[in-house]
Amino acid sequence: MFEGNMLFGITDRRGSPKILYAGKRLALALMMLCLLGVLAACDTAQQPSPPPPTPVVAWRPPTPFPPMEYPTDTSPPDASPDVTDDTLLGAGNASLKADELGKIQQELLQVELDTQKVRGLDPKTDVPERFVNRAQLRTRLLKERDTTYSREESRLNELELWLLRFVNKPSIGLYQLQADWLSEQLLGYYEPDKKELYVVNPQLPLDPQTKQTLSHEFVHNLQDQYYDLQKLLPTDSHDGDHDLAARSLIEGDAILSSVLYADQYMSHDDFQKLQGTIGSSPSLDSAPNVVREKLYFPYIKGLEFVKTLYSMGGFPAINNALTHPPTSSEQILHPQKYLSTPRDEPLPVGLPPLTSTLGLGWAYADTQTIGEFELGTLLQANGLASADASAAVTGWGGGQYDLYQNGANSLVMMVTRWDTGDDANRFYNALLQSLSKDRVTGALWTDGSRYFNVLLRADRVIFVGGTSRNAVERSPSAVK
Repeated sequence: MFEGNMLFGITDRRGSPKILYAGKRLALALMMLCLLGVLAACDTAQQPSPPPPTPVVAWRPPTPFPPMEYPTDTSPPDASPDVTDDTLLGAGNASLKADELGKIQQELLQVELDTQKVRGLDPKTDVPERFVNRAQLRTRLLKERDTTYSREESRLNELELWLLRFVNKPSIGLYQLQADWLSEQLLGYYEPDKKELYVVNPQLPLDPQTKQTLSHEFVHNLQDQYYDLQKLLPTDSHDGDHDLAARSLIEGDAILSSVLYADQYMSHDDFQKLQGTIGSSPSLDSAPNVVREKLYFPYIKGLEFVKTLYSMGGFPAINNALTHPPTSSEQILHPQKYLSTPRDEPLPVGLPPLTSTLGLGWAYADTQTIGEFELGTLLQANGLASADASAAVTGWGGGQYDLYQNGANSLVMMVTRWDTGDDANRFYNALLQSLSKDRVTGALWTDGSRYFNVLLRADRVIFVGGTSRNAVERSPSAVK
């Protein structure tokens, strides 16, 4: 869920896998919205014969923790108390009674056992569950964010979004938006490096929302034990489109599994209560469209992708995908491109260095891949209808952009490759259409603060956006 090193932007590098698998209200809402379609697909799935049942003794109850405490969350949204593992367990506050703790653990265990049956993977080891309040968990995650994602990186990400024309201003408050979103949406999360699962404010009896969250996050623990989530989503990645595809598979699997868990093990009344928990997110409602779309993608499109796999071969097909994960958002959007033999894999782009072309003072700042999904979102952000944008990016072959800076000036060069010359021409014309509201100045377009250059070369489309007209004009000459 947390997208690499930042929650919303277009890049996905130097990420914190701790935050990645956080269970949030968004996942619950999207699960409910997709529920009927999921169950319909599951009813018609051609599944192989299930494996023999594993004896219950293969799964031991979690090792009891000392009594855990979680006071009512009265901290203001921006409070950031110093948090340690001890305070996460509530040291110094009124503790749960031993019998209450035992009952909660028994309910948690039952959810995990039921989810295990649905998902068809037997845990290799126990996963500790930690009980925390919302303020404590939010503070912990923000501390993790601050160790892996600086304000300077946030600023660069905003700059890239602006130069690529996803947004209309160079500062959109991504850093604060992330904190606001964590405050609104957080329900729990799984931490791969510590192999621990955090649950926010469990009460007796466990409410349907907590059960669904636990089921979702427990699936992430199973994925981690069998397929290594940190390997699937490495830190220091500069291949954001690949990371988005892997995240979509991971989240789609967890949503499908938790939907099936809710369908099979929740009462009708609990299921109705679950639907009643869906709420909005003020921070996301006011965020740029690219922020929302990229956050939703792993849940909506990831679920659709996983449903396709499930309809063909049940969970074994999903397990195979986790062993051989998709490598592009194109494969998520068009599962047949993942399932084909050979697969339709991304093509290398290989951007040339621009420092000598741009001249004295210019320095390389960042690089990232860009895929079909983001290019379609880019066109929609600049006036194209959804259907037209989707048609324009069909035939994507590969994409990459580099960011350069020189004092107050900045420039991004993006080169995309396409399956055919016709595909490239279609995207080129769509880009030109998206620039129609800007003023033409020579061979460039400008909105008064940015200059844009677009060129078509065989199966490649070159886009340059920057604050220096001369730099934007010179840059394409470096592409051979």
